[in-house]
Amino acid sequence: MLDSKPLTKWHDKSLPMSEDCLQLNMWVPKNTSGAVVVFIFGGDYYSGSPSLKYYNGAALASMTKAIIININYRLGVLGFGYYKGKKYVSGNMGLLDQQMALRWIKGNIKNFGGNPSKVALFGHEVGAVSATAHLYAPNSKGLFNKIFASSGTVQHSWGYEKNSVVEKNFIKLMKKVKCYHASASSSINCMQKKNVYQLVNMTDAVEEENEFAFTKPFLIVEKDEVFFKGNLTSKII
Repeated sequence: MLDSKPLTKWHDKSLPMSEDCLQLNMWVPKNTSGAVVVFIFGGDYYSGSPSLKYYNGAALASMTKAIIININYRLGVLGFGYYKGKKYVSGNMGLLDQQMALRWIKGNIKNFGGNPSKVALFGHEVGAVSATAHLYAPNSKGLFNKIFASSGTVQHSWGYEKNSVVEKNFIKLMKKVKCYHASASSSINCMQKKNVYQLVNMTDAVEEENEFAFTKPFLIVEKDEVFFKGNLTSKII
């Protein structure tokens, strides 16, 4: 007989949240082979954490003798908002977080017995989208040499969005938290002062108005000057 307790929410907004989240978890087995697997979690770029218990890499490290690393990155509007380009909110900040983690791993993994030339990315859901996005990022070149993509790639229609769509959602969010002003600088200054929980809750309200089913308001944008350094669609084609 099944217990009648309600299911735990996948997106648990009661957990501590902060933009200061650039951390990683590492499992180093005895007698490591030198291989490194970097896991990028999914969650629609809306929620998730590398520290969730089902992402514990201890068993995988023990069985494969590879070093298992779970990386964190900014989510939602903090990681994937877009507003007027590089001068204000460039877009794809969460991908830059991942890139920074990969750069750190490249420069430091030998101190843990790892081989910097044997780094594989393993992504699940939008984590797989992220992993394959690094194939089109000039500054990610040389930071990994393999990809395991589970349930997604950046080439899927839900993998990235037009800048105009994400910017429209960003403006909706600014209006909901009363930060939409005539001056773009004033608008951004106002947003930076908002509590992260308020931004998350109001993002839910924006999602309810979303005209596109099955996608969150803030995703990878196809054009940027900081990660893809160009148009992703053109690079894929």
